[in-house]
Amino acid sequence: TRSWLIRATVLLVGLGALAGAPRIVAPSKAVHEINLVARGMAFTLEGLETENPEIRVTVGQHVRIRFRNEDPGVDHVLSLPGLNLRSAIVKPGQQATLELVPKTPGRTSYECTLHSRMMQGTLVILQ
Repeated sequence: TRSWLIRATVLLVGLGALAGAPRIVAPSKAVHEINLVARGMAFTLEGLETENPEIRVTVGQHVRIRFRNEDPGVDHVLSLPGLNLRSAIVKPGQQATLELVPKTPGRTSYECTLHSRMMQGTLVILQ
């Protein structure tokens, strides 16, 4: 029984050393950040003037859409109906964030559910 106790102690010490050892971690995929702005009853990408632009992402890519409302006196909601994603109501000066990892290629819309006739664009998901 004494040799069993010694083996168990060595095993536990070895496991403890492994637990404290630095781990090799695979690098995570970078998050694709998209800054979408509601301005003048249209969507724009931050820093650009094109209204309701086509946005391109890739299958398997972690996408973070930061949606900011710069329309004074007007509430907006960002929705990606084909992906079942929707922000809460975003008041002027506020922002919301949607995150997704597209699984299949294709095209879907993004829109403001409160003003979809004026505020809608296309999200293209590439292979």
